[in-house]
Amino acid sequence: MQLNSLRTLLIDELQEIYLAKELIREELGRMISGADAKDLRDAFIRYQEQTMGHLTQLETVFEKLEENPRGGHAYSVKGMIRETEDRMGEGGDPHVVDAALIIAAQRLAHWNIASYGSARTYAAALGKQDVADLLQETLADEKAMDARLTQIGDEVHVEAPSTGH
Repeated sequence: MQLNSLRTLLIDELQEIYLAKELIREELGRMISGADAKDLRDAFIRYQEQTMGHLTQLETVFEKLEENPRGGHAYSVKGMIRETEDRMGEGGDPHVVDAALIIAAQRLAHWNIASYGSARTYAAALGKQDVADLLQETLADEKAMDARLTQIGDEVHVEAPSTGH
């Protein structure tokens, strides 16, 4: 798809986000199973629930724009998920594995923050304030989840062994 207009870029970005959210929702299920700390599992459960709501919200956005949500590739998110699965497969100290899962979840959240922030800006520039407002809601959720993961990470890092083989 040639990017010849801001609207085309917005739709392309939203399609990327939509596919990425579907993949993230699935990956969070695996991360819930792989997490040791109860607070982390609870945060991942909350993130997964939010992600399902975000998918519904994106469907509303696509309806408002009269576009199809299908079409993204989500290459970068697929790579982050592959890396997460590799790390989870390595096993090890539960606190260190939890720290690795936090890093992985925050990478995904940061991708979402960048993507939603850009899409929101494009929608506003195109005069689609209703769409921009919906995207802003999700952006706020992603930032709050990132902050929560940082808080949990601060606790997990204290419990993780600093040396070992």
